[in-house]
Amino acid sequence: MGSTGAKAAEVVAAAGRSAEQMSEAFRKASKALYDLSDALTSAQSKDGDGREQLRSARTMLGGGDGFFDDMVETDDEEADRKRAQETAGTGADFLYYAAQEADDSARTAARELNKYAAEARAGQMHTDNISAADRLVLADVGVFGGPQEQNELLTAGDLERSGRFMEKMNPQDEARFERMLADAKTPQERAYLVKALAAGYDVNQVGQFQDKIHGKDPHWLQQHLSPVVTAGDSKADEGRNADGSNKNTDYQWFGDEKWSQEGNTCVPSSTVTARAMVDPVYALELTGGPSGQENDPDAFRDRLHDEQLRLHEEGDGDYTH
Repeated sequence: MGSTGAKAAEVVAAAGRSAEQMSEAFRKASKALYDLSDALTSAQSKDGDGREQLRSARTMLGGGDGFFDDMVETDDEEADRKRAQETAGTGADFLYYAAQEADDSARTAARELNKYAAEARAGQMHTDNISAADRLVLADVGVFGGPQEQNELLTAGDLERSGRFMEKMNPQDEARFERMLADAKTPQERAYLVKALAAGYDVNQVGQFQDKIHGKDPHWLQQHLSPVVTAGDSKADEGRNADGSNKNTDYQWFGDEKWSQEGNTCVPSSTVTARAMVDPVYALELTGGPSGQENDPDAFRDRLHDEQLRLHEEGDGDYTH
């Protein structure tokens, strides 16, 4: 059992999934490195061909003074010059394609390897305030309602920021926050407390937030705190509608009301949703109202539209704490 109250079963399950994910990550990382090796071999071959073409073109141009030794160019010399120019152009193209292939393949490999490194999320939480087992469980928690591997509740950034904030706590706040985590009824409740800390709220504010969500089941927590859940078939290509939109579209709901814009509020609507995805305290203000306990979709819709219109009319850059 970890110091935050994670049950042994949670730790074992999290460790099992982590081992599976590591195996998959190493397999994909290996493929990325093999692909990079193949691409660089191809690029080196193109580069060699290009350099050979340039050397050939240089030979066609004659000696040190070339065709301009007497400032007169014969028809044969003109033909040789044009042939050399064409050969040099081909060589330059080979060098360009080689450099482009090497650069593209390096960027692709770096993107893939960085992605797999980012998926090792438990290691992002650099703090001794909670045990390694608890960090593993926190990194493993998924949002209710979708595939776990596509709906991690805590991002790598959440884990890194929360760990950094824990390290800066005084002993009293540290003890209080650990009690909050230990008192959480579910792994999801525990993870949302960490997410609130990562969003920049202090321990007192996180405590007020806990009072509103304590003991709630995972479905309630998802509805009120996580506006977006990724469906298992989200990457399926189901074609396009007549207007060009993707047929595979999943609406996000609170009860029977959608998380969607009203009027010309595209930018503020996306801003509101983006903030709600990373800030559960803010999300609860929209869904649960002042008390945090409301389940009225119509009231949620009114609050959501009011917030969208407020940002549209007034502008508000204060989205960080």
